[in-house]
Amino acid sequence: MAVISIMRKPADSGDLVIKPDRKPSAPMTSLKDLTCATTTVALGITLISGGGPAAQAQSAAELQLQQNQQEINRLKQQMQMQQGGGPGPQGVQPGRPQPGAAVIDARSIQRSVNLARNAAVKMNGGLSKYRPARCMFKGSERNPCIVQLNAQGIVFQIPGGPPGWEEAGQPPSLMTVLLVSPDGRSLLQTISNGALQAQPQQQPGMYPPQQQPGMYPPQQQPGMYPPQQRPAI
Repeated sequence: MAVISIMRKPADSGDLVIKPDRKPSAPMTSLKDLTCATTTVALGITLISGGGPAAQAQSAAELQLQQNQQEINRLKQQMQMQQGGGPGPQGVQPGRPQPGAAVIDARSIQRSVNLARNAAVKMNGGLSKYRPARCMFKGSERNPCIVQLNAQGIVFQIPGGPPGWEEAGQPPSLMTVLLVSPDGRSLLQTISNGALQAQPQQQPGMYPPQQQPGMYPPQQQPGMYPPQQRPAI
């Protein structure tokens, strides 16, 4: 069996130079002796070629598995060091939340919904005059009244109106926009709270639609142009 070392030429050449370490103890008499030779790679890993491309591919796969296992062992040691109280790879202490990485759980969301609903009711005259939309009775991050949910807080856009407006299928007449803290315990800001501009309702068969007092253009008086139309009989 021959022991040979594989070396590289200088940087200007990518060819390999095979240099025998010592004379073979016995001459190779067949191709089998050559393919079973032990070669020393520059990485310091000894590979035994079992013969042909299939054996070389198997050796490369084994090398990759060894490298993967080394990486897994390194990560395990790193995690154990962090769990033991040591600093992480970037000096981050375990157990401390990073800035801007606050986690908003379901309980905080439900608490913020209750706070925002009560604040909107109080701002708009109480339950005898005002009702928030049904979305303000749902405590979920998919609540349609929640328009923003992050570490800065929870933003609510709350439609509202007089009692029974939603049951009667009427559009909301008020819109309240509030910013609540991520933990749901405090109202940070009242962004807006005011009436929505109602669109005039057109009566069937009427043109132009009848205008309400105070809206533009003013309502036409009888005898003025264009004349007021009456419903077709």
